[in-house]
Amino acid sequence: MFKWKWGKIKAQKWGNYQAHRHLCVMGLLLYRYVQLRLEKAQKVRTPIGALGAQLKRIRLGVVSVDEGKAVRAKLERMGPEEQRIVKALGLAALAPK
Repeated sequence: MFKWKWGKIKAQKWGNYQAHRHLCVMGLLLYRYVQLRLEKAQKVRTPIGALGAQLKRIRLGVVSVDEGKAVRAKLERMGPEEQRIVKALGLAALAPK
C-alpha cells in the first residue's frame, strides 16, 4: 500500500494507477517521436501544444460502400498546417484514394 498526503492507494487501485501512468508516458513519447520526425523532415520546430492541436484537426473519414461489403477511407479537408504534417509524416499512404 502506498500512502501520500491525499490518502492511501489500495492494492486493487494500484494496478489502475500504474496502467494510467504507463499510458501517459507512452502518449508523451509518441508526441515527442512525431515532433522529432516533423523537425527532421521540415527543419522547423513545432511546439508540442501546437502539434497536439494540429493533430486533432486531422480527421479520417470512413465510408461503407456496397451495403457494407467494402469500406473506403479518406482524409477530410484540412488547412495548410495539417497538410504539411500529413505530407511530412506520410499519413496519406494510410488512406488510399
